[in-house]
Amino acid sequence: GLSDEAALAIADRAPELGYSILIASYAARSDAERGLVDAAPGPDELFFLAPTPVQGAVYYRVFAGALGGQSAGRAMMDLLVASGRKDEASAWDVRPAGLAFRLGVFGSRDAAEMALRRALADSIPAYLLPAADGAGTAYQLYAGAYESEQAARAMAGLLERSAREAELVVRRGESR
Repeated sequence: GLSDEAALAIADRAPELGYSILIASYAARSDAERGLVDAAPGPDELFFLAPTPVQGAVYYRVFAGALGGQSAGRAMMDLLVASGRKDEASAWDVRPAGLAFRLGVFGSRDAAEMALRRALADSIPAYLLPAADGAGTAYQLYAGAYESEQAARAMAGLLERSAREAELVVRRGESR
């Protein structure tokens, strides 16, 4: 694997991934977790939860993908609707989601997957995004995807309660 410094350098040079597809929003986390399972993501697909404050309440949003632009988002949304994993296509559902909490950057897939399992065991809805260049592949552990610092507050509280160090950063990596 890569050194921590090399992995961080690769991660920080990776393209910005400013959009995700909103599949559904739920008032209860347990319902959102069922929705995530029902979406039946394949091994190369990214589906994740992001607790988000909406008009004074926290909703648990189920998202698909981490994409660099709206056109890629529309294409993914059409595929999700065609496969029956999203009810309908809506331009609003291609959400600006370029901020995420970075929980770590790892130079090996094994270390990243171990950190992901620990986060999930601590009830942190985390996910991995790779970033690669000629030197190798870095694996970034993220939680949430948001359009603003204000929208990220619910996840910030969840991370604080679990005593997790995390920084809200521009989400970067390989589109998926």
